[in-house]
Amino acid sequence: MKTRHMMTFLLILVLLLTASCDMDHFLSGFDQQTPVIEDEPVQKPVFDKSAPEYLVASKALYTDSIVLSWGEVEGADYYEISRKASDSDVFETFPFDIIGTSYVDWEASYPSLVAGTRYTYRVRACSKALGFGDYSPEAAGSLLCPPSALDAAKGKNAEKIMLSWKADPDVDSYKIYRSRDLIFSSSDSFVAEVRSSSSGIQKYSYLIKDGESGVNLYFKVTAVGRNGCETDLDESSSAIGYSLVYGAPSVPENLAVTQGESINAQASPLSLTWDQDPAVSSYEIYRSAPGVSEQMVFPYGADKLEDLDGQKWRFTDKRGSRSIKEGVRYTYTVIPLTKDDSDSILKGEPASADGYLLSNPVPVLSLSSQPLGFKLTFSQSVGLDFSADRASHSDWYYTIVCKAGNSSSKEETISPEDKDVIEFFSPFDPSLPEDEQYTMFSVQLTNGDGMKTALSDAISVKAPCAPEGLSVSSNRFFSGLTANLEGVFPIRISWSKSEGVDHYVIERWNEDGSSKLDSVTVPGNVGSYDDSFQSAVPGQKYSYRIQAVDLLGRSSVFSDPVIGYGAITAKTLVRLWTCLAFKPWENADKLPTQFSNDFFDGIDLASYWRDGSINSRVKKGNGSSLNEQMEALGEEKQTCHEAHGAHAGAVGSASISDFGFCSYYAKTEGIGGFISFTYEDFGESSFLYSEKGYFEMHVNTSGTGTAQGLSFTISGMYPAVIGNESIRVENKAFVGNYSVKMADGQGTVSVSSSL
Repeated sequence: MKTRHMMTFLLILVLLLTASCDMDHFLSGFDQQTPVIEDEPVQKPVFDKSAPEYLVASKALYTDSIVLSWGEVEGADYYEISRKASDSDVFETFPFDIIGTSYVDWEASYPSLVAGTRYTYRVRACSKALGFGDYSPEAAGSLLCPPSALDAAKGKNAEKIMLSWKADPDVDSYKIYRSRDLIFSSSDSFVAEVRSSSSGIQKYSYLIKDGESGVNLYFKVTAVGRNGCETDLDESSSAIGYSLVYGAPSVPENLAVTQGESINAQASPLSLTWDQDPAVSSYEIYRSAPGVSEQMVFPYGADKLEDLDGQKWRFTDKRGSRSIKEGVRYTYTVIPLTKDDSDSILKGEPASADGYLLSNPVPVLSLSSQPLGFKLTFSQSVGLDFSADRASHSDWYYTIVCKAGNSSSKEETISPEDKDVIEFFSPFDPSLPEDEQYTMFSVQLTNGDGMKTALSDAISVKAPCAPEGLSVSSNRFFSGLTANLEGVFPIRISWSKSEGVDHYVIERWNEDGSSKLDSVTVPGNVGSYDDSFQSAVPGQKYSYRIQAVDLLGRSSVFSDPVIGYGAITAKTLVRLWTCLAFKPWENADKLPTQFSNDFFDGIDLASYWRDGSINSRVKKGNGSSLNEQMEALGEEKQTCHEAHGAHAGAVGSASISDFGFCSYYAKTEGIGGFISFTYEDFGESSFLYSEKGYFEMHVNTSGTGTAQGLSFTISGMYPAVIGNESIRVENKAFVGNYSVKMADGQGTVSVSSSL
């Protein structure tokens, strides 16, 4: 009799543990309590929007780049760099994000660097979730480049030749080279190295050596950085100089060169005139331009000087008819020559003057917010680029031609104001149709004789196109982002940034696109956004689309929609798994409300599992007789809903053989017992179910033992593996941690079994 009572007690204990150890205790307080999570991934520091410190830019250290570095800002996802040239008041922002705390601004990268210019940089950090921080202190940097405007004096002094050039920013020193011809060698031609002056014009006095009096000498100058780097000698332009020889002819008088009197050097080459001098037997003429070595253009071939009534000489530079270009100022140098009693050629002091073709400026069009409209800017054309020229050419003018989409046009005339950069504004009226707005602009220059340049190509800033490359994350965990109260992490939306965009509009719709849920506006200089919202729940997918808007309010069409959804925490995964796939019959009342009828017609899942056959079998463990207890032993299978299928017994149900199942088995084991469950494609939700798994619980009469079995493979929207290797049973309750290996990037997380 004692044996029968012991067996009855044992069976009751085992069957009760089925509920208490496995599910009831595990899921009690689902909405009120928070499980202990161990070994959580290290969270990214909070972004406090502080300014990056220690910004440094290289100064004349490299010939092809400026190197930047700065201190890290905690919590920053990326950095933004802005740059302005020394002759500008406007910072330009680089159209891309910088990852890390350094950047190499290459000479040929966008936007390209200009030799001889100092650039000012500033940097600010950005968090995808919190936006931009403060700007760093500014730092200046520059390229190491050959000096410009190299000039060698001609016939000025009998004992020396004075060299001069424009000092470049941040250069440590300069090296001077001299040659008898255009062939230079760094070893044979080196003359001297001089320290750099801070700015302005750098000079060096070359002392004439024996045999060099009155002889043409070629000079080059290279720049040296404080790191010892030197510019390429071959890339430096050369200048010709010679010393004064007594008895040489005097400087040519009244030298003049044609200036802006033609627009085509091939049809109408530049020409020079100067007073005739009977003491001069012949002339040499050289042409040079910024960054270009001096070139002899006379005497050359059969070219001759033209005699103008015995009063003046005229030279037409036919040699330059194919090489002279618009927008370049050329310097002509006329050198008088005569012979002494020994028939030696004596070179006199030269005269120099500038000449140039009539040329159009190169306009740049941008959008303006205040005033609202288009802003056209351009540097003054050659001939108006200096104050003296603007004064002498006050009858020159620019014509701005403005056109609208409906072919209407208007013209605006601008006189050559005494400024280096011309600005022209064309207002935009949002109340007018777009085809009535003036959006296309051309520029033309007219000189004092009425000669006009060709009208420049019309430029416009078109309304933005729909952003390309829209991507929406699906079950992806991103470090530093926080889940909402439902345990759902933000969804990351990213796209390819476009130029000219003031802001983007991102819309969130439900999955089928039938209802818009929300919209948000983000700045035009970012390429991603993390959508965090409290209404996001597990199992929900969302459809996103994006639109670009410019400063004028002109918008693109929306992009094609892309569907995505947020990852969930390991804690939430375990909670849902226990309710929807791991013995839900024991937790019918704790089934999340939003899932109770999501997938079935006329089926209340809570009632279904509460009244199900497995639950009925477990309840029989409370029977008073051994026969009733034994009825609970053996095997019981219950067909369940498979992903996207219809529930057995529901309206329109397919064959029950299409559904997964869970089998239940219980038996005595010595003075204890065990209960086992085997799962196959088991779960009440298409987004999360147990693809396979086996659970076995061994306990003694006190309800202490082990919970064993294979790990559970979770399929659907949130793939993961839940392991029982650290679970045991004490006093009818689970003790230890589940190991949850997420497939979303979180890695493996431990979730406590106690709530």
